[in-house]
Amino acid sequence: MTSSESLKKDAETHSSLAFQPSGCSCTALLISLAALGVVPVLTAISFRTGAPIWQRLAFAAFTILAILGAVELAMKLTLERVHFAPEGLTAVSVKHLRRRTRFFPRNEILSVTWEKGGGAYLRLRNGQFGQLPGVARTYQGLANSVRAWLNRTSMTNPTP
Repeated sequence: MTSSESLKKDAETHSSLAFQPSGCSCTALLISLAALGVVPVLTAISFRTGAPIWQRLAFAAFTILAILGAVELAMKLTLERVHFAPEGLTAVSVKHLRRRTRFFPRNEILSVTWEKGGGAYLRLRNGQFGQLPGVARTYQGLANSVRAWLNRTSMTNPTP
């Protein structure tokens, strides 16, 4: 069996891979849930002790923010992903409690790049860049995974 036949067989058996959020997001969710448990207690104490109105309103606002933060983080953990398939890459992201799905056909992707603290981006044939959600431990790791997928699919399915 030649190397190209081996790559084709490997691509057929692993035709669909997905990148899910890492353990760091789980830790952030636990911290958010802990804040969600503490802030309402402080709000109740401030109402019972007759604290000034500004303090009661501040604790009530923090309670609402803690709820919204926990909901958005839970959505990110369950919905955000990058899905690799032979025909293209699907990126699902969540921002401001809204889900966004983008599909990038394999033949439209030229390369992938990343910046420390800035994210991973796909460079497309039309000169634009498509941002990928931060689902890996580092953006460099996500870019390396996409680069490996690009190399594997270009060997098995050469683009014109």
